[in-house]
Amino acid sequence: MTISDDLDSQLNQAYLKRYRNTGKGKNKVKRPGQPAGVATGISKPSLGESTRAIMQRRHDWREMIGPVVEYGKTAVPESTIFEPEIMERLMQKERAEWRETQGSGVQ
Repeated sequence: MTISDDLDSQLNQAYLKRYRNTGKGKNKVKRPGQPAGVATGISKPSLGESTRAIMQRRHDWREMIGPVVEYGKTAVPESTIFEPEIMERLMQKERAEWRETQGSGVQ
């Protein structure tokens, strides 16, 4: 989830940087032979290589890695890798330790 959020943040920053200076420009100068009120040569900057690289990284993550990690979603496991006897012993040990910490708490 952190990787996905970081890539989204980087992409947002790249677009903000791209459009930051678009509105700022010199005063419009009327050129001879041009009708009044026509804007002169204001265009959007092209998409840079760094922005394209971020977009590709984000696409790759979503297509290749995202499905493997279920897009960063966390869930409780439905099964265990431990044998039932080992799992039972571990659960009993955990319960005993929990009871000890509850009994020795500050009152």
